[in-house]
Amino acid sequence: MLSVEVAGTGATVNPSKIFIDSINAGGDVLVNFSVTPQQQTDLNLKVTYENGDNTHTMSETLPLIFGENKKQADPQVNNIKITKVGTVYHVTGDVTNAGLENANAVTITSGSPATAQDPYKNYVVGVLKPDDFGSFEVSFSTESTTSIPLQISYKDTDGNVITSQLNINLATATSSDQSTVQPSILPIVGVIIVIALAGGGYLYMRKRKAM
Repeated sequence: MLSVEVAGTGATVNPSKIFIDSINAGGDVLVNFSVTPQQQTDLNLKVTYENGDNTHTMSETLPLIFGENKKQADPQVNNIKITKVGTVYHVTGDVTNAGLENANAVTITSGSPATAQDPYKNYVVGVLKPDDFGSFEVSFSTESTTSIPLQISYKDTDGNVITSQLNINLATATSSDQSTVQPSILPIVGVIIVIALAGGGYLYMRKRKAM
């Protein structure tokens, strides 16, 4: 009897253990394990077998290292404009998918030390296909006078949430005065004067004709 057991921290293994009746001398047996890692880790392989009346154990460590997916989505933010109204910053810009796969549920928000504010605490761009882009706007307040991070997140084809950050320079913000400007009454006065002059001229002409 022989058994093969696989385990790893931060990884789900199915099945975790397989039993084999026997292996002939010089022979081999293929065993399949399904491994779903949540992080880079080491897989510990343990083989236990019997030879006669003796039980033997062998162990092996297999490093599980994530490779780079060269086709994955790659949201890139550009054309950023920052406006400050009172104590609230409003940031607008475009996000483009520079990758080769869809970026699903693309969301833009502000990161610490900023505090998201209405009306655009989180801006959901939606699905971005390769080379596609969308506009966004986020609102926040912050005590920082230098920079804050914009947080860009999306879901890949497996539903994993992937997040990146981009620091933006608050020194480039332009101030916007939202005070209401009262309309000038000069045009209205001018219209009244014109009407009065026209009326006076009409009455004068009628008076001349009557004489």
